[in-house]
Amino acid sequence: MADLMRREKTIVEHQLCFLRAPEDTQILKANSYRFDFEMPLDGNLPPSIYTGAASIQYQVISMIERPFLYRNILAECPVTIQRSNFPDSFEIDTPSTTFSGIWASCLYYDVSIPDLNFVIGDFIPLTFKLFIAAKALEIHYVHLVLEEKITCNDEEYLFPTSATESIACLKIRCPDIHDLGWEDTISIRIPTDAHEDCGPTFIEVTHKLIIRFAVNSPDNGKNIIFGQIPIKLMSTSQAEASSSLPLYEPPQVSSSLPPPFPTSSESSFDHVLPPKYCQIAVT
Repeated sequence: MADLMRREKTIVEHQLCFLRAPEDTQILKANSYRFDFEMPLDGNLPPSIYTGAASIQYQVISMIERPFLYRNILAECPVTIQRSNFPDSFEIDTPSTTFSGIWASCLYYDVSIPDLNFVIGDFIPLTFKLFIAAKALEIHYVHLVLEEKITCNDEEYLFPTSATESIACLKIRCPDIHDLGWEDTISIRIPTDAHEDCGPTFIEVTHKLIIRFAVNSPDNGKNIIFGQIPIKLMSTSQAEASSSLPLYEPPQVSSSLPPPFPTSSESSFDHVLPPKYCQIAVT
């Protein structure tokens, strides 16, 4: 991938006044001071990402202006901007999690994965079914490849530059090439150094799972049956941010509370007046 030039752009610039300027110079004693602030950001900013060819990084630069003849104090702090992926975040039509077909009227194949969104470091389970219609056909192996493509869309270049790399692969041989069917579920692990999907502004990262079946027949010779499924990778924090919140459950009233005091209509007491007190004469 061609080397791209370094560019810096100011996204937000704001001046905050934490200390009102008095008539005389204000001196702060040696201590730790904290001044909280917040600034709105554009919702269309590309996420932070670092690759070997290009990167997008953000930082907050703060400057304390001091009186004349004193040097200003400058400090920099890196900031990470992250975007959440949702299950329907594919920009075009949502691709299918399966693909199937019949090859040369000799082999029926069906491949599926449970989802299109996966977390970096997890496993991608793939289920496949192969059925042979011709006894002379032999199935040799299944080959899985996880491919990552990084495209840099720079304004100075007429065409975008891209690089494709196989970041994970797995090859499983058929237990018996003379069987008329082969069904199995295999898993390929996403490497921890993979990049999450992003783009297409400046840097675009995409992934796809490539599946190959190696077969051999007397009529057609050795052939590779090829298929692919585009997927999206996200970081653990992105997965947590994109997950739905738990359903609200109202608090349960504790049964240990005392029962309500009965009203006059609900009272179980017998409202019979006590007998009158009679004074006893002593002789």
